[in-house]
Amino acid sequence: MKKMTFSLCAAMLPMSVAYAGNIDIQLLADTSTQSQATVTVTATNHGDTEERISRWDLPFEFDGSLAAPLLEVTHDGKPVNYIGKLIKRAPIDEGDTIALAPGQMIAMKIHVARAYDLTAGGRFEVRYKTDMNGSGRKLRADNTITIDVVPSTPKLAAFNRVAAGDTQFRGCSASQGQAIRGARQAATQMINGASWAMSGSVAGNRYTYWFGNHDDQRHATVKSNINEIKAAVDNAGITVDCSCTESGVFAYVYPNQPYDVYVCPAFWSANNTGTDSRGGTLIHELSHFTAVAGTDDHAYGQWAARQLAQQNPAFAIANADNYEYFSENSPDRD
Repeated sequence: MKKMTFSLCAAMLPMSVAYAGNIDIQLLADTSTQSQATVTVTATNHGDTEERISRWDLPFEFDGSLAAPLLEVTHDGKPVNYIGKLIKRAPIDEGDTIALAPGQMIAMKIHVARAYDLTAGGRFEVRYKTDMNGSGRKLRADNTITIDVVPSTPKLAAFNRVAAGDTQFRGCSASQGQAIRGARQAATQMINGASWAMSGSVAGNRYTYWFGNHDDQRHATVKSNINEIKAAVDNAGITVDCSCTESGVFAYVYPNQPYDVYVCPAFWSANNTGTDSRGGTLIHELSHFTAVAGTDDHAYGQWAARQLAQQNPAFAIANADNYEYFSENSPDRD
């Protein structure tokens, strides 16, 4: 993956507006293409001092596709499936932020059709997310534009022909392949422990710490998801691709392309077990597949995952990091 290059935006007529502090986010329909399946996103600092914004909060692209579902796309009032990358990233540091001087504007072109299923064609509504999936970052809600798209034939994902329970490699050295096999063994031990912890009908401290107060329906959802993740760890034919070079990223997957996992530099720096481990990363990524648990990335890191469990357990039970940390169980909780 490669970082997107930001460029100063030429004069455009704003079609919608959202605000985060002094940074004004605008969506503009791109009428230069026949299908209008692209939008331009601009970020402008309207303050008097330099502002920094996380690059993960901006819809920049990896290799021409979104790195997160930062847009809400609907068709005839129904949500459109996100089919782009879902990544596990390392905690944000200063290198993950973009500085905007007073009055400075940057622009990003987003290929919506590469990240959302627009094959039905017709009129779609596109909105920049106002709450970042429950992360607490609030934006102004008046930010919807429409795009008209020509119907197209869905592109079928390549069929994963790996034998059940086997692990195959793409672009990996022999030592990397050996390390990945060790990571899968670690993931097996972790998910077995998670499954055992969910075997009862009463939530223990380990459950409430990562998924919030007990609720019968949420508890049943977590138990089902853990079982599906365990089935994937134990039985899925997994292909691991080692070509990713994006710094600060552990791994990513496309949710509708099981069971291809792309591992990145932060994966190789991790231990097999413990917090943000290689084994835990595999659990995190497998949970994203719609054929498994269909999790999202509402929050990253133990602190944020813990806050999600306390403040919004409905999001916690759909967050990949919460399943990873529940399975890693580091530090140990009953």
